[in-house]
Amino acid sequence: MGTTNLYCTLTFRSDTEKFNLSEFENKVRLYKKRSWKIGDLQHPEYEESARVDSSAVIKSDTSHNSDGTEVISEFFKYLILKKEEIMNLTQQYKASLYFDIVINLESDDSPVVSLNQEHLCYLTEIGASLNYSVYDYK
Repeated sequence: MGTTNLYCTLTFRSDTEKFNLSEFENKVRLYKKRSWKIGDLQHPEYEESARVDSSAVIKSDTSHNSDGTEVISEFFKYLILKKEEIMNLTQQYKASLYFDIVINLESDDSPVVSLNQEHLCYLTEIGASLNYSVYDYK
């Protein structure tokens, strides 16, 4: 890593329903998992579906610096546009929603992360929990 960056995700998770990921992919832009854990190779189609049978993730772009304002704003524009699809998938699969902001630090940067009232209201309307993670690579 060379500079601080950040991104956001909206994760659908269910303890009771197995997801049909192709149905999600037809309605929203899913993030493809690129890494696996021990045991994933046992899954018959592990390259595409390792450990994602009961979760699905929508991911924002990644910022190229410590200012996440534009990335967050663009991600919420997309989420607002897809609100009906997100609500339908959440209800259909009895899913919980988690909105995460992930910050990767490489220096003494002070990342700019802000959610405005519209963003917070949207998360409340769709019933998403708000989380954040900071990874310090100094």
